[in-house]
Amino acid sequence: MIDYTSDNYLNNSYRRVLIDFKNSKGNCQNVQYSDNESVAAISFTHEGIVQKPQLLFVQGRAETTDKYLSLFHDLFEAGYDIYSYDHPGQGYSGHREYGGRSWINSFEDYEKALTAVIKHYELNNPIIIAVSMGGLITVSALNKQKIRASKIVLVTPMFRIDRKGLPRWLAAFVCDFFDLIGRLTFNKYSAPPGQKPYRRPAFASNNKTHSERRLNFYHDWYNNDSIIPIGGVTWHWLSHAYRNEPQQIKGETTRILLIEAQNDVIVDNSSNSEIIKKSTARIEIRRIKGGYHDLLNEEDSIRNQTLEQITDFVYRN
Repeated sequence: MIDYTSDNYLNNSYRRVLIDFKNSKGNCQNVQYSDNESVAAISFTHEGIVQKPQLLFVQGRAETTDKYLSLFHDLFEAGYDIYSYDHPGQGYSGHREYGGRSWINSFEDYEKALTAVIKHYELNNPIIIAVSMGGLITVSALNKQKIRASKIVLVTPMFRIDRKGLPRWLAAFVCDFFDLIGRLTFNKYSAPPGQKPYRRPAFASNNKTHSERRLNFYHDWYNNDSIIPIGGVTWHWLSHAYRNEPQQIKGETTRILLIEAQNDVIVDNSSNSEIIKKSTARIEIRRIKGGYHDLLNEEDSIRNQTLEQITDFVYRN
């Protein structure tokens, strides 16, 4: 059993511990995924032979690896080798010209970055822990046979985005139309109403976590000028996300744990069982009672339930 850090420890003193951990144990590298683009990756590895599985974390939209340093620290101390990276256009891989919103030239760039990181670190059938948008990226790459993994944990995967009641093709068409208007007016980073650049969320209305301490502890990392904070999304990003929503999960040799948050208002849980019925992969589904979307950043009672489900799945033969 791993003794995960309680949110009572999340203060400035503990932040210095994590910074020292990152500087002393972390190996930061740029991993190229196309001719002109790279992502910021980080690894925490032990010397010699490691008996435990390699864990690759694929984070969600608008996140950065710094958000998970506490979890990486606890898992590293438990003997795991940890790998992660910031998606194209966000975190340490960010681009200021995006205007503080999510933008991607093509959704395939997300998949290319994931496969490039796996190849760079020579990860042979790692266990992938994918969060929210990371779940969408991982499943898309798996379905196209771009990656292999012995096990995948999908934490509140972003399989369906709110389409305002529209069918997927029509929602994508609407986004394409407004994206085109933006380009014709020389603003290819145009965004739907309400999709603003990054601003620190108010705890009372955040709908992602019950832990005010964890929410503030994470967003305090954005005081680092090296990180590009991401707020809302662009029309272009939305159209690509809609077009890549999975209808099933392929991969007969891959075991998958899908973890839902009972009170998730960020992603649509109702599609998960439908996708599972059509899938060829071996999928278990668990629901965390009372949880909001950000289960790995939740209050201790909810977060520990989630982590126990993950570690149990990782250990199981």
